[in-house]
Amino acid sequence: KEPSLKPVTQIRSAPPAGEYTIQIVTYKTKKQAEATVELLKKAGVQGFIVPQGKFFFVCAEAFSNMKEAKAKLAHFKAEGHAPPDAYIRPLKAAV
Repeated sequence: KEPSLKPVTQIRSAPPAGEYTIQIVTYKTKKQAEATVELLKKAGVQGFIVPQGKFFFVCAEAFSNMKEAKAKLAHFKAEGHAPPDAYIRPLKAAV
């Protein structure tokens, strides 16, 4: 059984449309998060920042279904674009 995932609800940067995203890393500073998004961009990966409380989540791309997200997560890990602890989470834009 897969763990229960908390939806992303406070998106302040423009994420792509979709149901799921890959959370790459979490930082305490926006500057660190922005640097990682730039590295992802240079690698051809669409990254964005999700601020939540005192943290800044760096996420990559968005997917319409879990199967698509799992395949891309495996690819990102194999290519070195995501650390071993990166994971898939629901992407729910705040209204």
